[in-house]
Amino acid sequence: MIKFGSSLLAARPDNASAVEKVGFDSIWVYDHFAPFSHQSGLRDAETGGGWGALPILPLLLANTTRCVVGTNVLCPTLRYHPAIIAQYFAQLDWLFPGRIIMGVGAGEAVNETPIVGRFPPYKERMDRLEEAVGLMRKLWSSRDYFNHEGRYYGSKNLFLYAKPKEKIPIIISAFGEKSAELAGKVGDGITIYWTRPQRTDLILRKFAEAATKAGKDPETMTKVAYFPFGGLTSNPLPIVRMIKPSLVSSRASLHETDPRKIDEMAKTLSDEEALQYCTLVPTADDLIGVFDSALKTGTNHIIIRDLTPIFIQNKLSPPEAAGWPLKVLLYLREKYK
Repeated sequence: MIKFGSSLLAARPDNASAVEKVGFDSIWVYDHFAPFSHQSGLRDAETGGGWGALPILPLLLANTTRCVVGTNVLCPTLRYHPAIIAQYFAQLDWLFPGRIIMGVGAGEAVNETPIVGRFPPYKERMDRLEEAVGLMRKLWSSRDYFNHEGRYYGSKNLFLYAKPKEKIPIIISAFGEKSAELAGKVGDGITIYWTRPQRTDLILRKFAEAATKAGKDPETMTKVAYFPFGGLTSNPLPIVRMIKPSLVSSRASLHETDPRKIDEMAKTLSDEEALQYCTLVPTADDLIGVFDSALKTGTNHIIIRDLTPIFIQNKLSPPEAAGWPLKVLLYLREKYK
């Protein structure tokens, strides 16, 4: 069964309630230490990208009754210790059983370097993530004390008393084929940034091959197509020009540690390039077509960060555009049931 998720711009409890009411299955929040844009962070700290997920998740869960709630994404390897993250999510599932999902990734320099003082090379970050996932799962399942002597984490006499009441899926973000292979090998699913120019067919194939090799059935695993800048408007450029730092961050934040420099880099991004990172279309039928194309590749969970309310607020979309989920979700659920 296909699922639909909303990645909240402003992760307020009342927003979560509204998202659940229009029919979304999941709610996702990012986890950042710093925003991608210095100017956006100063203008609005709540929506500018510099908020962490951990204070927000229980509020969203307490103000909904059905939606699964999770991170898209959290890095459990550098500024956090994986044992602390394992404890936090286990307690969430103790309080809200079966409604927790963990989206993880290998981190971004803008978030990790200010805390730990370095941003490791790609291979180390992926090795850390693999070790962290294994350690978290052992904490969730172990019935006795244990020691962990890994390459990156060494811990003594570990035991988690409040175990998750149900399985917490770990969905691994993948920009390329190596990350996709890790997602298939140790994850319960994969998240692909669908609007980022990349070879999604190759990424999904590598994921499926690695999952199969690990003894899993990739057809039953979560395969997320994430649309980070989507919505309805016939006039996207005024807002797209404002959010260019967030758009350029998909390549800059991996190694740039200073949001002020990302703002400068964004000035070199043309309007045409910026639009490639967005899914901004004039009608709900157009959005159906976009999502349908992603589902036909084998993905089964669509997540969108909906910018439609911003366009409505700036009179770049009519108020009725906000109702697009009622049509789009109903149509696609009926088609793929």
